[in-house]
Amino acid sequence: MMKKILTLLLSSILIFSSVLIASATEETTANDSAEASTEVMPKAAELRETAPAPDYRGKVTFVGQWVGESSNKKDTERSFTSASDKLGAPEANGGLLRGLAKTFLAWSDQPAVDNGHLAPGARYFSPEDTIATAFPNGIPADAKLYGVYFSLLENDAPIKSNFDIISLGSIASKFKNIINNNEASIDNSLSAEDIRPNTENETETKDGKTRTMLDFYKKNADNEVILSAEFQMDPAVALVVYRNPVGSNALRPILSRDYNTRKGDGEFSTTDGKSAGYTYVDLNVNLDEGLSIPEKLYLEFSGYSWRPLYVMDENKNLLEILDPSNDASLGNDKNSFNSLVNDKNHNVAFGVKTNGASKITVRVIVREPSVDQIKEANILAGEGKTITETILSNMTLRALSKEELGKLRPELKDDELKSRIIRVSDEKARELAQTNGEKTLSVDGTVKGHMFADAGSVTYIFTLQLKSDTAIKEVASNVLRLGYLGNNVAYTFVSGTDGKELPEDVISKKPEDVTNVLDGDKVPLPTYDEVKVADGVWTFDSWYTPDNATSANAVSGELSVEAGKDISVVGVWNFKAHYDVNYDFISDTKDKELPDEVKALKPENKTFEPDGKIIDLKSFSDVKVDGGIWKFVSWYTADENGGRVAAKDSATISGTTLNLTGAWVFEADKKAEEKPEQKPDNKNDGNTNDGNTKIEKKAVNTGDDNASTLSLMMEIALSAAILLFAISKKHFAKQ
Repeated sequence: MMKKILTLLLSSILIFSSVLIASATEETTANDSAEASTEVMPKAAELRETAPAPDYRGKVTFVGQWVGESSNKKDTERSFTSASDKLGAPEANGGLLRGLAKTFLAWSDQPAVDNGHLAPGARYFSPEDTIATAFPNGIPADAKLYGVYFSLLENDAPIKSNFDIISLGSIASKFKNIINNNEASIDNSLSAEDIRPNTENETETKDGKTRTMLDFYKKNADNEVILSAEFQMDPAVALVVYRNPVGSNALRPILSRDYNTRKGDGEFSTTDGKSAGYTYVDLNVNLDEGLSIPEKLYLEFSGYSWRPLYVMDENKNLLEILDPSNDASLGNDKNSFNSLVNDKNHNVAFGVKTNGASKITVRVIVREPSVDQIKEANILAGEGKTITETILSNMTLRALSKEELGKLRPELKDDELKSRIIRVSDEKARELAQTNGEKTLSVDGTVKGHMFADAGSVTYIFTLQLKSDTAIKEVASNVLRLGYLGNNVAYTFVSGTDGKELPEDVISKKPEDVTNVLDGDKVPLPTYDEVKVADGVWTFDSWYTPDNATSANAVSGELSVEAGKDISVVGVWNFKAHYDVNYDFISDTKDKELPDEVKALKPENKTFEPDGKIIDLKSFSDVKVDGGIWKFVSWYTADENGGRVAAKDSATISGTTLNLTGAWVFEADKKAEEKPEQKPDNKNDGNTNDGNTKIEKKAVNTGDDNASTLSLMMEIALSAAILLFAISKKHFAKQ
């Protein structure tokens, strides 16, 4: 017994110890967790590995710089200390003529692939760009930048003899294969909303080089049209034009060698091609005559390599230039733009008196070094671009918007601003909208010009002119087509009566859907007479907006059209069934037929009476005939079981033909019903009573009393027999 007690005690101690250990373990774990949770967690920024700042303390090798009068290439190493350090110009090449053989264009992060051109993904850098622009993440080990040059010698060969100088005369011809790698466009960089900011665009399509935009017509809108023509040149040509290197024995830039003479006592001809005699580019814009072209049109030309010289109409007539700040006339000659062009700003805003011209040409010439060329140091790089990439931005000619003019000329009122922009008149826009986009206004343009390169002359045994020229062939832009659309009106008929479909007689009355209703127009909503059909009448309820047919959405009279919002209306028709009303008279007196006098009073049957109509019931006066009177009792209708239901003063048509039965009864005259008193005929029956003697009445024995007695006796006898039989049966049963 004691052993069992000890064993039990020991087991209890072990269990209790296990519980304590488990509890202590849980508490320790909980405490550890609590302590861990109270520790200050490091911030996310502290956990992230801090990226080191870009390091611009280092060296960069500038590879492939032409030196020694274009006789050899040289690599140099340059040290940098900060992100803002400029890349710097290439090594001097020297030689007024020999140096022209290799025109420095830019630096690049990759070697040039074809005479001034770069591989896809490579970038051009200006000497004025910073080291941080070329290496955003800092100067890497073995950093290199490559010189990009345009070479007049085949295969980028160096100049080896004076004979090579003769090739300098072909500088313009050298461009022949690339100078026409150009593109012209109208509004390619603008969205449909930007081009016509006052109206809502509905569709835009492109078919080859034709871009068509259709906007919803909006009454009395400004209908302003924003136009921007762009010209993109081959990058190598564009950079040579920008640099316009000085390299002749007259120390003149080769692409504008005689500009100074022409700007002086000479002239800049308005003729085209080689006969012009100087480097130029014509930007031609053809505006549809349907556009409203202001008498004073304000434009802006943008270009780092070119500047405006003239504005001409299609007949080469010079148009008058205006100062955009005050409308002051600047004339219409070679000096008209001088006060507007400078060497700091590549944008040139100006006004022009169009004289009704719809075809306008802006002739531009090359900016000259030390005159109006914008130095790289003065160029602010565009967003995400290097300075050289900014120089390569497309040459543009655009019309100033009403908003821009308002900022430039805050003193002008709204109508005055409106009169200075290209727009579509309300009348013309309405006319175009009525064609539903079939007719449009078009805008297009072309770019063409001519390049002359003149490096002077060299004299050996004879004098050789180092001069050449090449055509900048005409390039057509895309065609911009602008049109307008109206709105559509859609009509629908529906039945407002459950289970009833509209008959053709109703459907045929639905108006035809309408297209090209215009903003501000009024759309009439017709109403209709009832339409009778075989079983009832259709009644027009109202027009509703398509959301639901409630009184809040009911519309009537006419609707106003809003630009860009098609109209949809639903006409609701309600049906009311129509039934016949039949009358009949009957006699409620047995064996008595109604006389004609009563039948003549029966109402005429009615046809096509609307469901729910209350029919008033007529009562009738008595009709006297021979022998009595016919009296009207009531009108009756039939119930579901064929029984009669009295209808007092009226009856209602309820979804079926109404059959009304009028009941009559006959009352005979009272005199006709009375019989004369019968006196006994004493002579005939042998009765001697003279009428004064009282006669005793006796019942006549008909035999019925005897029959009743006999029947009773038989019933008694039968009962006695049954009783006797029962007693006998009981008696014998005891035996």
